[in-house]
Amino acid sequence: MSKLPRVGIIGGGIFGLSTAIHLDSRYDVTIFEQCDDILCGATYANHNRHHHGFHYPRSPETALQCLNSAKEFENIYSNSLVWNFDNYYCVSKENSKTSPEDYIAFCDNIGLEYIEKWPNEGVLDHSKIALCLRVKEAVYNFQVLKSIIKKRIKKTSTIMIKLNSRVLTGSIHNNGNKVIKVEEKGITIEYEFDFIINAMYANYNKFCDWFNLKLRKFQFNLQELDIIELPTTKKLGITIQDGPFPSFLPIGNSNKYFLAHVETSQLIREISTGSIPLTQRLNYLESNWHEIKRSCEEYIPLLKNAKYIKSIFVDRVVDATRLHDDARLTDIIDYKNGCWGIFAAKIITCEKTAKDLAIQINNCI
Repeated sequence: MSKLPRVGIIGGGIFGLSTAIHLDSRYDVTIFEQCDDILCGATYANHNRHHHGFHYPRSPETALQCLNSAKEFENIYSNSLVWNFDNYYCVSKENSKTSPEDYIAFCDNIGLEYIEKWPNEGVLDHSKIALCLRVKEAVYNFQVLKSIIKKRIKKTSTIMIKLNSRVLTGSIHNNGNKVIKVEEKGITIEYEFDFIINAMYANYNKFCDWFNLKLRKFQFNLQELDIIELPTTKKLGITIQDGPFPSFLPIGNSNKYFLAHVETSQLIREISTGSIPLTQRLNYLESNWHEIKRSCEEYIPLLKNAKYIKSIFVDRVVDATRLHDDARLTDIIDYKNGCWGIFAAKIITCEKTAKDLAIQINNCI
């Protein structure tokens, strides 16, 4: 019986895990995750927005990638999606990079459904909002999503997940095999693979450093995401477009919300080809909650009585060459010589991306 090709995936987020699932049975797959569980990074620490495109009026390319990925994601994760709340997208009267007319045209052009409707009195400051649309866009329940992907992995036959495993370095040997050194329980172990996949998100450039690949220029953002409770029994979400504005969305089926502001929630911004994310460079992180709350309640008076629960700090990494249009595109990068990378953007694209990458690897066999 022939030996299965060996694939190493560095990063146990949803993109790395989904790729492993689509490679199963034809490959011997090992996933390396430095945390003590899967999905412990950006898959969790975000608004959990099930993006259908409303968020990207200046990048129809991003909106269409989300829409074109929706069916494959929803076929797998429909039970994780929460739709039972009123979700509003608004355009600010001032400082918006998209006018109300252009936002309506954007929605119409790519087929996004909406109705012009306002939430209850006291939620928004009408004097600051030029347009308010109620839309049908879900959030995903992270715990349910995590449960689904764990069950999918459990059904596989050739996937091994190594937690608490920190990859230290990598190289390509003369025989073409990809070799990585991994710290596990204080011991350094060497692993050898036919194919290797960079699914490291904020650590993307570390992989490129190890394998002498071209570094990408990113905007590294250290973001604070605040968990709050609101003085309302009617569950809702608010996103104000298109610029330095706030948004909040419900957390799964709970009575809590994720809140962030485009400016005041970004504690540090840095454009570079660096390989060390901001959270890994700082010994102490201090919340900016009071300033975040103040800047958010200017547009959303409902937040004046918000109850602060806690803050989550996360690295967000975006393509520095696309800041002008706010594009958030998921890319598959073929580095050649059996090395691939995923630069992950919207979680809704994970299934389609995994299928496409598996096809590329299959074509190499």
